[in-house]
Amino acid sequence: FAQTKWGGATNIQLHVQSLHSLTNLLPLSGSGELRLADATTDWGRAQQLQLAATLAHSTNTLMDSSWAWWTNFAPFALNWDCRVSGVQSPKLQADEVFCAGQWLAPELKIDKLSAKLYRGTLDAKASLDVASREFSFSGASDFDAQKITPLLTPGARKWLSNYSWKTPPSASAEGTLVLPAWTNRQPDWRAEVQPTLRLSGQVHATDCAFRNVPVSTADTHFTYTNMVWRLPDITLTRPEGRMTLFHESNDRTKDYYFKINSAIDPGALRPLFQSNQWHAVELVTFSQPPAISGEIWGRWHDNERLNARAHVAITNFALRGQTASRLEATLEYTNKFLKVIEPRCYRGTQEMSAASVLIDFAGQRAFLTNGFGVVDPLPIARAIGPKIGRHIEPYRFYEPVAIHAEGVIPFRDEKVADLHFIVDGHSFEWWKFRVGHVSGKIDWVGQQLNLRDIVADFYRGTAVGAAEFDFKAKPGAEFSFNLVATDADIHLLAADLTGKTNKLEGRLTTRLDITRCYTTNWQNSVQGNGRANLRDGLIWDIPIFGIFSPVLDTIMPGLGNSRAREGSATFSIKNGVARSNDLEIQTMMARLQYHGTIDLQGNVNAYVEAEPLRNTWVVGPVISLALWPVSKAFEYKISGTLHKPESEPLFIPKFMFMPFHPVKTIKDLLPEDSNPQTETPSESP
Repeated sequence: FAQTKWGGATNIQLHVQSLHSLTNLLPLSGSGELRLADATTDWGRAQQLQLAATLAHSTNTLMDSSWAWWTNFAPFALNWDCRVSGVQSPKLQADEVFCAGQWLAPELKIDKLSAKLYRGTLDAKASLDVASREFSFSGASDFDAQKITPLLTPGARKWLSNYSWKTPPSASAEGTLVLPAWTNRQPDWRAEVQPTLRLSGQVHATDCAFRNVPVSTADTHFTYTNMVWRLPDITLTRPEGRMTLFHESNDRTKDYYFKINSAIDPGALRPLFQSNQWHAVELVTFSQPPAISGEIWGRWHDNERLNARAHVAITNFALRGQTASRLEATLEYTNKFLKVIEPRCYRGTQEMSAASVLIDFAGQRAFLTNGFGVVDPLPIARAIGPKIGRHIEPYRFYEPVAIHAEGVIPFRDEKVADLHFIVDGHSFEWWKFRVGHVSGKIDWVGQQLNLRDIVADFYRGTAVGAAEFDFKAKPGAEFSFNLVATDADIHLLAADLTGKTNKLEGRLTTRLDITRCYTTNWQNSVQGNGRANLRDGLIWDIPIFGIFSPVLDTIMPGLGNSRAREGSATFSIKNGVARSNDLEIQTMMARLQYHGTIDLQGNVNAYVEAEPLRNTWVVGPVISLALWPVSKAFEYKISGTLHKPESEPLFIPKFMFMPFHPVKTIKDLLPEDSNPQTETPSESP
């Protein structure tokens, strides 16, 4: 056992022999061998060490002062090999290390350097030309490089921390560099040496990850020259597809460039983004990976210089849960703006396109230019955002609609909205109305939604109108609208409004202006006015008019079911109650006049007067004047509801109407039973 201030060892064996001249203490030649065990130093320890070397005299005299201290070794030729096993230190552990080399001025060679460490091996060789200071090397490894991070610089450790693997990757490389002048005692390695570095090699890895993004395999060749990294064929594979990249990075300017072809799931890249950056991507779900080919360039650590351009083709995906079969577009990104050029999207046979969509990430909005499609608008509105989806939901199209759209789409704050649509579609439904065709313009500006220039087929007639919705009122919205309907078939209109069959006939022309209403309490908040005209109508199936039918039929058969040649009324609406003082219906032989109110729950409070035979040809006015006292029998107060009205004569006792309504008159005259009992009917014999 031997111990010095540098370290200690056991089982030390040293064999040396040399040849000297009588006039010089330096040996002319020699050889030696050192063996020891359990070597310990301040840097670490080794179980075994074997070192063998031979020394010979060299006649090389080609040297100058630039060699500096290397001139001391120029007269000699040296060969050596060294084997160390069981190496342990705070920064490195190895099962075995072997090194063999030679010195013959001006060249120092390491012919073989091999090591077994960290579940793999390292094999390398190197040479140094002292005269030119050129250092060349080559090597291959498959050990776990994460284990040698204590030996690396802080920058190298940070770079390597981006990668992880289950099986250590294999790598091979070769290169050259020029060392600083031997006389330079304080060299600037980055400025003097890095520009001279020439490097090339390749890497292969399986079951690895980059920033927690897992891949099945990763392969690439690489070169480094003139301070520029080039990785021309990065290939990453995952179960769903593969990605290939070309990468170039300039260490001098910090500029970088990527060319990408990808068929992997973008969701796998989520760990690369911050949560707020990923939110927009998270809105999209894919049933199969999109095909992406593009370029990214910029400057490291300077996000303001990030630029990108790509062509994207996506099949079978969903945005906010709204599915689409295919999307193609070209993307450009710069200065926190993403421009989508000529996007084209398909939903089965439906198609949408646009000249461009510009997405402002900082402003949380998008600018749509010349968007056009023949589509169902509701899924599009829901994909834009849940609020606009809810606003559009009451307006239903059951066939694809031709839509032209332009403007600003908000992502969060609807106050920045400035979106405009032109719509032309068929099979439209809103509330209880159904129309075969409708066209118009929709303006979504801030918290207001306006419908204008609306033209529709309206129950075999036509309708035009406009509407305004103000969503500043919370909850719900304040709205107003106007409508002019011409020659609408009241049979079809009443069937949709009531949901029941009817025997009504006639053509209705009406104007309706609703000046204010609230969606949360619309039945009690409606304000407005209007006018209605009816021609060629058969309206006795409406209960509020039908109360006179049997009475008029008694006077003259068929009079109570005669066709109304004309009807008209003006009305006003206040707090959900409509009032008319001039509702008048003209039949071929009679005239009916109404005045009173009806609310949107259908409650009626009105007075009506019938003038039998008033419109009899030529003699009608004379007969009406002669029968004026009798006409008082046909003045009624109407109450109850629109569908179940109750009538009461104003001037004639009820019992006098027995001939006209025998059953109803008797029932009305009898007092109501305050304690009605239900009797079980007896069985028929």
